[in-house]
Amino acid sequence: MFKQLAALGTSFEKYMTHRGRVEALNILRAQDEKTLEDIGVCRHELVGGVKNWPWDGSVTRQATQAPSQIEQIKAVRELSTYSDRELHDLGINRGMITYAVVNGREGIDNDLPPTRPSNTGGERQAA
Repeated sequence: MFKQLAALGTSFEKYMTHRGRVEALNILRAQDEKTLEDIGVCRHELVGGVKNWPWDGSVTRQATQAPSQIEQIKAVRELSTYSDRELHDLGINRGMITYAVVNGREGIDNDLPPTRPSNTGGERQAA
């Protein structure tokens, strides 16, 4: 009997959560762009309905990040087939493959280009 009541309580909780999100969705759809921007809600995700909860752009970001994660996995697999000598030529070792794919090679891919000094000639600048 207790399990049945617990299941009923869980179902009721899910229903009320869904109902609350539907009501929130209807209210948010009526808001203007400025208000949505101020509260951090993405209009594009509102169009998707309740399944895109919490409507803050996270669903869209996940959809755009998935291909990059797949590309990272492919890169790790490809680099794993390289010989130790080929990896050394790239500036990494076998234990650094995943880190190098995700973060770049230390001291190579994450360095900023050198900046040019503001005074390139021998002339002095006015005070």
